[in-house]
Amino acid sequence: MTRPLATVGGLVHGAIDELSRRQRQALHLAVQYGYYDTPKRSDIALLAKKMGVDEATFSEHLRKVESKVLPPLALLLTGSRI
Repeated sequence: MTRPLATVGGLVHGAIDELSRRQRQALHLAVQYGYYDTPKRSDIALLAKKMGVDEATFSEHLRKVESKVLPPLALLLTGSRI
């Protein structure tokens, strides 16, 4: 079944709505401290310390954010349909 692009945009918002409080916090810190900048201005160790968790936990939060948000966002940006 294909969905119109407007629905894909809704999927992006839906994915964001599904993020836990800690996942949102991890994403906010990653963006705020330049984790996604080139070159990176921070690393997992720094961000984990800022969040008060160990590195593995922070990495897991960020991976879950990326796995929830990036697939529908990629569809929206490329004009694909699902």
